Amino acid sequence: MKRSVLTSSLVAMTMLGDALPAASARPFAPTDRLDLVPVDITPISAGADPPTSLPVLPPASDRDDALSAAGTAVRWRTIPFTIRTLTLNERFELRDGTVTTAWPPSRIHDSYGVPMRIISGHRRYHPLGLVRLGLKYLSRYRRTGDPLFLDRAKRIAAGLQRIAVRTPNAIWFPYRFRFPGNRPPWYSGYAQGFALSFFVRLWEATAAGRYRVLADLTYNSLRTLRRASAPWVTWVDGRQYLWIDEYPQQLDRTFNGHVFALFGLHDYFEMTKRGDLYSSARHANVLALLRGGITTIRAYASTFRNPGAVSDYCLAHHVRNPDYHPVHVMQLRYLAVMTGDPWFERMADHFAADVA
Repeated sequence: MKRSVLTSSLVAMTMLGDALPAASARPFAPTDRLDLVPVDITPISAGADPPTSLPVLPPASDRDDALSAAGTAVRWRTIPFTIRTLTLNERFELRDGTVTTAWPPSRIHDSYGVPMRIISGHRRYHPLGLVRLGLKYLSRYRRTGDPLFLDRAKRIAAGLQRIAVRTPNAIWFPYRFRFPGNRPPWYSGYAQGFALSFFVRLWEATAAGRYRVLADLTYNSLRTLRRASAPWVTWVDGRQYLWIDEYPQQLDRTFNGHVFALFGLHDYFEMTKRGDLYSSARHANVLALLRGGITTIRAYASTFRNPGAVSDYCLAHHVRNPDYHPVHVMQLRYLAVMTGDPWFERMADHFAADVA
């Protein structure tokens, strides 16, 4: 009964703007003192021990405040959502009971054992695949306490560092194979966002400064807005909504990739609450980016929805992939938990009822 009453009341709502809180375009300063420190994380040399050979930067409090400079303000629509602190049991986690401590974990791998794939006849790294495997190792470590799972996660992190592309203040994980509509090297907001979550959680598990640095640099990649030269994954559309795009070369506006990147931003938002490690400016900028991304889904969720059918995978092509529809439902429910806003739960009910 409760569900039918809820469904009836939602059908009467207009699908985009009915109860949408006022979203104001607010300034966002794209620089703070962390961003302006030239950073070079040197690749690991052959034969080095991956878990221990990464250099560590000094903590933020030791950096020169004179490096701070005002950036050009960028505006996007933002609803001032409450952002909740989630318990470990509430927090999204990639659980996979089939993950083992075997190393190498796959038949195809590099000289360090880091997994690779055969794509178009060539061995290639798959950044998102590596990050997802690393997160699964961390999940198994948290649940079993077996230090070998943590060691495997560290090895994946070292592999990501070795393949990374570096700009002065950010780190990027390139796809070096062609994907429909995407020319190599290309970069994915999904991979960057999940990598952010991975490094934050590695730091939580180890307190090792190297992983905090990698998290900082990965976050900086998400703050790099669309520009003439690559790399970038984040952009603001004509309606002033902010996107973290899974396939930015085509401005795909992919639902699951955008929201998964927000999961990583939420992890980093919690990390930057540490006033002994981060400036208030950085914490505020993370909040602005996170709220902006959530606001985008609040505004566009109904555009992805096809009443009575599978939701669109992305807005550029309107492909309907049934495998991703339950992912969209899960993500909307998670945003409801993250923000405490019941609108996301109601919209998740709508999506779920469409294919019930």
